[in-house]
Amino acid sequence: MADQPSKKRGFFSRKEKGDAISESQLQVVPSTESSSKQQPEEPPESANAPQSQVIQPVSFVSLFRFSTRTELTFNVIGVIAAAAAGAAQPLMSLLFGNLVQAFVTFGSTVQESKAGTLTDPGALTAAENHFRTTAAKDASYLVYIGLGMFVCTYVYMLVWVYTGEVNAKRIRERYLKAILRQDIAFFDHVGAGEVATRIQTDTHLVQQGISEKVAICVSFFASFVTGFVLAYVRSWRLALALSSMLPCIAVTGGVMNKFVSRYMKLSLAYVADGGTLAEEVFSTVRTAQAFGTQEVLSDRYNSHILLSRRVDMKAAVFHGCGLAVFFFVVYGGYALAFDFGTTLIDRGEGTAGQVVNVILAILIGSFSLALLAPEMQAITHGMGAAAKLYETIDRVPPIDSQDESGLKPEKCAGEITFENVKFNYPSRPEVRIVKDLTIQFPAGKTTALVGASGSGKSTVISLVERFYDPLSGSVRLDGRSLRDLNVKWLRSQIGLVSQEPTLFATTIFGNVAHGLIGTEHEDASDEVKMALVKEACVTANADGFISKLPLGYETVVGEWCSRSHGVVVVVYVVCEIYLLRYENGRKF
Repeated sequence: MADQPSKKRGFFSRKEKGDAISESQLQVVPSTESSSKQQPEEPPESANAPQSQVIQPVSFVSLFRFSTRTELTFNVIGVIAAAAAGAAQPLMSLLFGNLVQAFVTFGSTVQESKAGTLTDPGALTAAENHFRTTAAKDASYLVYIGLGMFVCTYVYMLVWVYTGEVNAKRIRERYLKAILRQDIAFFDHVGAGEVATRIQTDTHLVQQGISEKVAICVSFFASFVTGFVLAYVRSWRLALALSSMLPCIAVTGGVMNKFVSRYMKLSLAYVADGGTLAEEVFSTVRTAQAFGTQEVLSDRYNSHILLSRRVDMKAAVFHGCGLAVFFFVVYGGYALAFDFGTTLIDRGEGTAGQVVNVILAILIGSFSLALLAPEMQAITHGMGAAAKLYETIDRVPPIDSQDESGLKPEKCAGEITFENVKFNYPSRPEVRIVKDLTIQFPAGKTTALVGASGSGKSTVISLVERFYDPLSGSVRLDGRSLRDLNVKWLRSQIGLVSQEPTLFATTIFGNVAHGLIGTEHEDASDEVKMALVKEACVTANADGFISKLPLGYETVVGEWCSRSHGVVVVVYVVCEIYLLRYENGRKF
């Protein structure tokens, strides 16, 4: 039985010794002859070395790469509805301006009537009728606009929330599928906690960036454009004066979004690192308590959270300062509007209704621009989160278990040969683990690889399984280099029972039945699977103690059982491997 791979991400896991191993440091029973007849392959020394890769930012259009044409059509309809809903808001300022002008006109007529300066006796009655007609008409228009906004808002929220949920589901599925496809070297740098954080946090950010936030941005932008266009049509002089605050708003929003987005990315990275550490600690919590390292581990986790809090506080400072400057500019613009509007009325270049109309239109447009920044920030966060997700989804591992290329020999004798193999783990490229190892494992014989802890026994198993490729030299199966063989076929020829195997959180039957995956019985009925599972357990002498359990084969096992009942778990895994090997027609 091979010991565990030397690289484990747990906090308490043992690391390989710094000294490289060769065949002289391992005892092989029975002894075999070293072989160097064939020239070993010499891939570059940096084959497994970690390479720093700059993740390119994701464009807004790329966020919808998994959308169907039907969903994109719905999104277009939602954008049109959002634009209509946004444009309707400034139109209300036009109605309010007309009402104000009607109030002013009717009030002037009443004052003239009281002063006795009206020459037409019917002027007051006509003014009263005109005022009531105008007020009733504008009130009805406001109701119509409100109903239109209700319908448009309902449509764009329904469409974009639905398509966002569907696409987020696809992204989660593809990300998980891509994670399961990656080679072992990928997980030297990506822990389980980070994967969980990506699936939960990052996909949520992407979902916000492709859901109603997009339609809300369109609505706010349409409101901003419509408001300023209406203001310029009604009184270009006053609108031009108020437009002086736009550059200040734009610069403030740009600077704020730049720094807030940068700090948000850093915060997410620190949280992901903390999640990885927490997952490792909880998976070895008994060891943590045994060594009394709770405070040390807590301090390590707190260090990640403190770094996240530090950058979040910086983001809050920029966000608060940006909003403070924005509102100062907006309210300063209002003061300018009332002062300059009074001057235009005095000159006869405007009316009270026009001034109110322009102020309200600019008010609605400015606040729409202000509210646009946080919504755009959500989209920016989604683009940043999607960069890491899409990088993993698009990543094709050097050792691809889903690649259908490679040789699939009809017969496999099982002779394994190492020829001048050199290897070091990608996570520690400076430490040589295997140095010039030349050894042969004959077919049909039981061979034991004996060595001290950390001497590289598990590394040899990892190379045989092709979890890693050697830096130089070659590993061969029946004379063929493992690089030339199909990865899935190669691993299907090997039954590996490690020192600490892991069970899934399901029943004994469910765990052992995993051995049927990839066979003709994968989609068989539960009755057929149960018969095969019992046969495997009987062969492995496990049926006796399983049948004595209260629930028998329906007993739920999982990670706790993996840690507490190692021998029992090994038996289950043996049953599973037996099932796979037996159904594929190979000797066990």
